[in-house]
Amino acid sequence: MDGNDGAGWLKNSGAIKKCPYCNSFVRGDAVRCDVCRRRIGAADGNGLAKKPMDIAAYLTAAGALAALAAYLRWAFGG
Repeated sequence: MDGNDGAGWLKNSGAIKKCPYCNSFVRGDAVRCDVCRRRIGAADGNGLAKKPMDIAAYLTAAGALAALAAYLRWAFGG
């Protein structure tokens, strides 16, 4: 026996993956972490789940920047 309890095999097979937010292990087909309940994506080659792209956050940031630009233009008469 090489001292490996089989966790390496499980990580490499895609049976489990690690949450990028709380570092807990979840099933390989899970779309939400069982512990922190955040959305997670597919696992990479190391068994770490990817963070999904949050398009709503990008749209909110773009809207806030547009509002700031409009205010600055109004306030300083540009």
